[in-house]
Amino acid sequence: MGRPVRVALRPQVHPPWSSQAPQLAVMALCTACGSTAPLPPDLIPPAEPAASTPSPEPELPPLGQAPGWRREARSPEPETAPDPSTQRYLDACGVGEAPLHRVAARVAEGMLRGDEEPEMAQVTFTLRSQGSPHVWPRVWTLAGSEVDPADATERITRWARASKPEHPLRCGVARVSSHDRQVIALVAVEALADLVSPVPLQPQVGSWISLHAKLLVPAQASKLVLLPPTGAPREVPTNQAAGSARASFQADAKGRWVAQLLVTTSSGPRPLLEVELYAGEPPPSGPDTTPAPGEGAGTGSPEERLFAWVNAARAAHDLPALRSNPTLAELARAHAREMQKAGRLAHDVGQGNPADRIEAARLSPKISGENVARARTLERAHRALWRSPSHRGNLLHPRFTEVGVGVVQDPEGNHWVAELFASF
Repeated sequence: MGRPVRVALRPQVHPPWSSQAPQLAVMALCTACGSTAPLPPDLIPPAEPAASTPSPEPELPPLGQAPGWRREARSPEPETAPDPSTQRYLDACGVGEAPLHRVAARVAEGMLRGDEEPEMAQVTFTLRSQGSPHVWPRVWTLAGSEVDPADATERITRWARASKPEHPLRCGVARVSSHDRQVIALVAVEALADLVSPVPLQPQVGSWISLHAKLLVPAQASKLVLLPPTGAPREVPTNQAAGSARASFQADAKGRWVAQLLVTTSSGPRPLLEVELYAGEPPPSGPDTTPAPGEGAGTGSPEERLFAWVNAARAAHDLPALRSNPTLAELARAHAREMQKAGRLAHDVGQGNPADRIEAARLSPKISGENVARARTLERAHRALWRSPSHRGNLLHPRFTEVGVGVVQDPEGNHWVAELFASF
């Protein structure tokens, strides 16, 4: 087993709304779901699924109804702007992609109705339901009684460049209007890999699933981390050669499966693709709001409660409790504070990456790992970490013995979370 890789997650990101022009409101959201720690491998014999003929895809139903799940995940799916008048906005963002247009349309319709800024869990869920395997979606909206196309284009250009993407963005755009209000919405992802062949999203139980990806950036140490319907994540043998990565697994139980393709790039470990599929049962109509194991355990401060939840989740999987390490807790708290001050969720904000921070504190762990999250509530942060293969891998890693938990709240009430794991 190798050392755990640091991971990052933004289950809910809600920057404050700002009025930047008369009768205009701009909103930007971003989410990040990070890579995983190496786990005790539960090796699965590789096998190729039987060839299948692509089936017609269902149309996305109107807003207010559950999004219809596509039969397969595909990438790329290039497509120009559905509304020619919004092509200039799409060009300012990046390259058009069909699933992203469908998600942008749902965001725009919701904003036109006067809904609150979209929950990132819903954005990600809709992205998966529409067959997009890309991670870390970003959402931008502009609403007002009058929208100047040139001004909107300039704003979109600045927003797209602000993230400093390593690769051109894939984008979806939508514009909707009523008699006195217009809304423009964009959904963007940084595509660092594509699927060579489609991945079925509603397979039969027992089906073999093959994930074959074309890597669009230099990468190494590719691995597929699999989260089955129950239990801990497991690592699937993955072959990487000639700019591609391939792995296969058997969906041998009924329910939700999540597979993340993780690699190491020049900027460190990160996920490139993720698929969410449902074996032997219909996909749900919305994101799972079921409490994660551990919720309800413990009392006291947010840090004390989250520490209790982590250990209760481990106990539910017959794993020993982690000891609270005061030094790790201070490091985690300081990092959560740095992320909150910077308004950015990452491992290298402030005092460097986790290894740098641990070394500066004169600690010498055998292995270490980190989860970070931002959410409106502590429960949502814990649930998002739990539902990610990579983050659950750290929560349930059998070699970790100690943890430090840091939680900082911003003026809007969002919770910035850092969990720093180690074994000495």
